[in-house]
Amino acid sequence: MGFALTEPNVGSDASNIITTAKKTDGGWLLDGSKRWIGGALNGDIIVWAKNIDDSDRIQAFYVEKETKGFDTKKIEGKYSVRSVINCDITLNNVFVPDKNKLTHAKDFASGTN
Repeated sequence: MGFALTEPNVGSDASNIITTAKKTDGGWLLDGSKRWIGGALNGDIIVWAKNIDDSDRIQAFYVEKETKGFDTKKIEGKYSVRSVINCDITLNNVFVPDKNKLTHAKDFASGTN
């Protein structure tokens, strides 16, 4: 299981992530990229995305490894922490069913907890 927040152009600054989630029939479409994600090569991922249908709130989605449009690539040639396999992730119209949206992430992001 990986935790995908960090992006190539904004690092781990959640307030500026570019990856988006758009509501569609029965679920969500995710588009964007993530970088330096540990555990992504071998398992499912929690992806953080900007919900463009809900005031750009940052929300979390459980993405299963074999989902169409979800691609991982191992980062080679690292100088340190080689015991962790880090990956780049590309999300290209990745469909995530409604049941895989982490609903409490919305409450947390909006400060209503």
